[in-house]
Parts: sequence; structure tokens; C-alpha cells
Amino acid sequence: MEAAETVYDAVANWRRMFYDGIGGGPGKWQRAHRHDWKITQLWMRLKHDDL
Repeated sequence: MEAAETVYDAVANWRRMFYDGIGGGPGKWQRAHRHDWKITQLWMRLKHDDL
């Protein structure tokens, strides 16, 4: 569970830096955040299948 949270935080931080870098507004950040959640869910599902 800790690994999943670490990956999620890393992706979220990267997204935040990326959107801040191009001057993305709150709307863009929120869309990115929702997208990251989908990626995290998919990643956790894949990890679960590997076990």
C-alpha cells in the first residue's frame, strides 16, 4: 500500500510541476488529478494481478 501511495505522490507531483511550468490553471490541475487517479487505480489493479 505504501508503494502505491509513493507512486501516486510522485505522479501527482510531476503533474503539478508540469502544469505549473506551462502556466496551467486550477482547471487543468484538477483534470490532471482525476487522470492520475485513473492511472493509480489501473496500476494497483496490475500490481494485484502480478501477486
